Amino acid sequence: SGWRPSLGTHYERTDITNEINQNIRIDARMTGPIKTDEEVWGISYLTERQRIADVEINNRQALIGVYTYTRRRVDSLIAPQRGYVASIELSGGPRGILNQANIARVYGRANWLSPTVKRWQAVARTQVGQVFGASRELVPSALLFRTGGDQSVRGYSFNSLGVEQSGAVVGGRILAIVSAELVYHLTPAWGAAIFHDAGNAADSWRDFHFKQGSGVGARWNTPVGRVNLDLAYAHATHQPHLHFSLGYGF
Repeated sequence: SGWRPSLGTHYERTDITNEINQNIRIDARMTGPIKTDEEVWGISYLTERQRIADVEINNRQALIGVYTYTRRRVDSLIAPQRGYVASIELSGGPRGILNQANIARVYGRANWLSPTVKRWQAVARTQVGQVFGASRELVPSALLFRTGGDQSVRGYSFNSLGVEQSGAVVGGRILAIVSAELVYHLTPAWGAAIFHDAGNAADSWRDFHFKQGSGVGARWNTPVGRVNLDLAYAHATHQPHLHFSLGYGF
């Protein structure tokens, strides 16, 4: 009936803000045939070795079921100019042989592009997520949340916003991001933008505080998507940061 099965595995090593992770992830999925209302059912196994500031070592693993629904209402799936994309991901697994505690995770995101009116266009996006049940120490970092960078909170380095631990920044159980952008189309291909982003990751909503970034950027519409070059100012660090990205984080 058009459903597509897939099996994938990957190994990843990251060294970001004094946290070194070595991850292995195995996924088995069934993806629905309708791209405008896409469903994905799957099961994932994650195992990880975490080292913080060359001192703390933590081994974590999880076995979870995953369901994702994505609703796409855009004029083009490859290079959208107007419309919206929204998705929600639900995942979790019970305590048992592999999971040290019950894990439940909810993550949602949405991007909206307004029609262009007298050369002006508005762009808005939001992300929110939370991990329930298990403490941060028992959850692999791939299921936790960090932010900062080109497609999240501009003005900050990639994944530099999260929970501070032993001189490092690690993932938290809470995430929230909001962004607003205004683009003026100088020509059909080129545009200029102003924007403001706010977001952060934390262990609880009580500890959550928005970090903000503002800036200006250039936009170039190409057949494979919009090229974005942004100069952002981080309100928390009082430092500028240059960002480059292609398309939108749909």
